[in-house]
Amino acid sequence: MKNIILLIVAVFVFKTARAQEQSAVFAQYFLNPILVNASVAGFDDMHKLQMNIRSQWTGFPETPKSYHIGYNGPIGKTLGIGLGLMSENLGNRSNLRFQMNYAFRYRIKQVKFAAGFSTEFHTLKVASSVLDNPFYQQGDPLVEDAVDGNKIFDASLGFWSVFYDNTYVGLSFSNLVVAKIGQIQSGNPQGSFLKFITLNFGHTFDIEEYNFKLTPSLLVQR
Repeated sequence: MKNIILLIVAVFVFKTARAQEQSAVFAQYFLNPILVNASVAGFDDMHKLQMNIRSQWTGFPETPKSYHIGYNGPIGKTLGIGLGLMSENLGNRSNLRFQMNYAFRYRIKQVKFAAGFSTEFHTLKVASSVLDNPFYQQGDPLVEDAVDGNKIFDASLGFWSVFYDNTYVGLSFSNLVVAKIGQIQSGNPQGSFLKFITLNFGHTFDIEEYNFKLTPSLLVQR
């Protein structure tokens, strides 16, 4: 019975790892769209250094928290590059994500377009405190592998367009590889190529008489 409980817990942790991380990413996409679309790197022709902190259910113990620091900027007139590090903590689970972005951009009259891709490295871990759980049976390989960490390599592809400097459309394909590194074998040998698609778009309204801008946007994932 103890082994069954530990198996259920470990499987739940790793099955929900990607979903929980995506929740944190999508909550920040408006301020930092490069998190969901690699082609944004260097798109604005300026160097950006951004830091984001997100905390949910403040005041409760072991609440979800995420931290992100990233840079992106142009290289010459057509290339862009980005680097990002994101850490997420949810209860006794932690996820460390390192992302590298590469993009190519160009303009045709009133339309600016970019295409890019990213490579990512994830480390998913369960806190070693689970080894002190009374349900833990010493030597259980599933739990010990979870504590040691699940290392994942991933890649994504993205496209980004801005029309007349106020309307944007983004399309990205994430989780193209999802290859697990190390002793933990992949549970999806067929991969996830083009299974996850994200579409987002928005328009900026410049309300000059009140000196502010309004940008409604929508993000849809399949």
